[in-house]
Order: sequence, then C-alpha cells, then structure tokens
Amino acid sequence: MQVSTSQNNKPRIFNCWFSYDKNFNFYYISPSTSKHSKEIINNPSVAVSIVNPKMSKGVGQDVQGLMLEGTAKQVKGKELLIAYMNFLKKYPKVSQYIKFVNKKVKMKDTKIYKITPKQGIWYDEINFEDYPRRKIEFNK
Repeated sequence: MQVSTSQNNKPRIFNCWFSYDKNFNFYYISPSTSKHSKEIINNPSVAVSIVNPKMSKGVGQDVQGLMLEGTAKQVKGKELLIAYMNFLKKYPKVSQYIKFVNKKVKMKDTKIYKITPKQGIWYDEINFEDYPRRKIEFNK
C-alpha cells in the first residue's frame, strides 16, 4: 500500500504493509519518529493507493486497484489491541518484526496507525472490462 501525506503543501509518499478490518479501516505499522507519522499529527488527511497488477497473456496488464481518501491517526488505548490482532491475522510474524525492528534498526517508537477512508475509487479491469472505474463512498 502506498500512503501519501502532506505538510506545508509538500506531498510525501511511503510504502507499507497493511491490514484492514470488516469496516475497511486500514492499519499499518511505522515509527512515530518518521516524517510521515509526524505529518499526520498536523494534517491527518491522507491518500492511499493499493494495486494488484496481473499480467495478461503477454499483451499488457489488467489492473485491479483501490484509491482512497481518508484520515490517519495513531491507534491508542483499547483500540490498540484490536488493531494489533487485526495486523497479526494477516502477518503472523509481526511481533517478531517489531522486535527485530526495535533491536536492529533502533525504531523503539514503532506504532500502529489507522486510516479511516471517506471516499475512493475501485479500479478493476479484470472483472469489469466495460466499466472498470467505480466510485466508493464510506459511511462512517
């Protein structure tokens, strides 16, 4: 997943592993000391892009993807356990990763962040060749 933040009209994009819940909230892990984590404190608006390209018989690519606009925040309190368990379902070794990151890269401040989408576009050339672009509204 790619996430874009903005600070002082300067966009920044980063790649991250992600999980999501049944309400289509997206979760990612990052150090709170990173530039993008600091940026969401002042401006929680983010854009997200997730792409799943599939090669089609050597002619080109059929693309499936999701583009979202929403808000991001660090997960805290009771919600932290829910977010961690959600991430652990998708990445069973996430606890080892966090320990590895903390010891080797010295990212002691690794946190889980949640993106709550507001609107988006689902793009699917594989299943919907005639009309691959579909708008999505999220009622939160």
